Amino acid sequence: VQAAREIYRTRARGLIDALNEQAPGLFDIREPEGGFFLWARIADEAVAPADLYRAAIAHGVTYQQGAWFAADPASHRHDRSLRLTYSSLADADFAPAAERLAAARAEARR
Repeated sequence: VQAAREIYRTRARGLIDALNEQAPGLFDIREPEGGFFLWARIADEAVAPADLYRAAIAHGVTYQQGAWFAADPASHRHDRSLRLTYSSLADADFAPAAERLAAARAEARR
């Protein structure tokens, strides 16, 4: 269990670092204390969440929209949140994925 915890901790940190390097200012990210997913909030107010999602898919990156997890979807409180997995990716996948999100950001800006 301890070895698995270290693997996932390292992967989470790798994804966070890649996002901060490749797409600075796009997300507010809380480092997870465990688990397999990273929750991020779109911090760039010029980026429309629905447009980022569509552009990300077009660039070969997919993620789960935070609104999908909201107990009250009508509140729109989680519209700018997204859930990214790091558990099933190799360390070498983080930088290319972050680059693709940065490209999607350029297309999703209002």
